[in-house]
Amino acid sequence: MDNLREVREERGYSLQTMSDKLGSDPRRLSDYELGRRRWPLQLLKSYRQQLGLPAEAPTVPLISWAEHRKISGVSWNLAVDPGPTWADMPPSYENLYRELDPQRMPDDEFRSKVRTDAGLEPLSWIQLVEDGAEPVGASPALLDFPYPLVDSRGRPLGTEYRAAFRGQAGDHPWLLFPQITIQLKDGTIRPDALLFRYGRDKRWAPIQIDGGAHQNKEWDKKQDARVNLTTLRFSSSQIVGLKFAQIFRQAVISL
Repeated sequence: MDNLREVREERGYSLQTMSDKLGSDPRRLSDYELGRRRWPLQLLKSYRQQLGLPAEAPTVPLISWAEHRKISGVSWNLAVDPGPTWADMPPSYENLYRELDPQRMPDDEFRSKVRTDAGLEPLSWIQLVEDGAEPVGASPALLDFPYPLVDSRGRPLGTEYRAAFRGQAGDHPWLLFPQITIQLKDGTIRPDALLFRYGRDKRWAPIQIDGGAHQNKEWDKKQDARVNLTTLRFSSSQIVGLKFAQIFRQAVISL
């Protein structure tokens, strides 16, 4: 620690001047300078500021995030629920893939972390990637989602990292997590993806990829009422028409 009395005298401040500036008793301030009394932290901070000295480094050593992870055993690798993944599923729409001619297909390691239930989902995600979205890993539980998030077994996600896509729609950056389960009071709901639009205006929205087998609007209304968030739905015709990325961008902007 600096010898504060010497610094004060070098700066040309009398004990009374410093006492007046800080609203402290001169005798007590002298005791602090000489080590007879322990400095109150806020007073010490103000005193150092008056002398133009930098704030002191914290006296309590801080352990790093790497040490936290080592101690807690939290895995920061991408976690994925059991079941088929993008890497397991061969292209269901080979002609469309050839027409799309993807140049930015994520590698097998990433695709093995993207849980999927149907061929329409990978066809959707590759269109986003071709449109400029970036495959990333992110922790949805650290982003203030309004409901608990769990894995397929009902266990809290904690700080697990999940496969995600990161992109931009107009002025809005976004993250999209495929196949995340939301814990509600009356059970769980598992949308095809969960969108987080952030930046100036933060919004969450479940994503549903509605294939030909899904034509139940009453069921949709009940699900929307349960989660009480705007759900973005995309039809199979929008996806197989290879216009999903443009339609998705507009939906994100309009959310």
